[in-house]
Amino acid sequence: MTKPSRPRAKRIVMWLPGLSEHGGIARHNRTFCKAVSQYAREHDVTVDVVSLRDPRDYFDPDFLTHPLIGCEGKSIRFGLSALRSLLRGFDLLVVGVVDFGPLVPAARLRNPRARILS
Repeated sequence: MTKPSRPRAKRIVMWLPGLSEHGGIARHNRTFCKAVSQYAREHDVTVDVVSLRDPRDYFDPDFLTHPLIGCEGKSIRFGLSALRSLLRGFDLLVVGVVDFGPLVPAARLRNPRARILS
């Protein structure tokens, strides 16, 4: 007799250009992450952020629930990290800038039913 499997917790993956810098885009990303993190805490949702320009393991508890995956401005590292972030499954993918668009078909292949916000 097999044990019924528990449903997988909801997961949001965010691909963003950066949070730690100064300027309008980073400020927008921090505000957005703060809202998503608050939602995640209230609804038992996991949020994973992959950032192109932030340092590795950047963390600010005001905006994040745990350290993000920072790629230090390295495009290839970002691409690989973004694709790796899809492996555990996801329910919502937030694509922060249109430049990350070429990676979206891989997300659609991984989970055709997931919502993708760009």
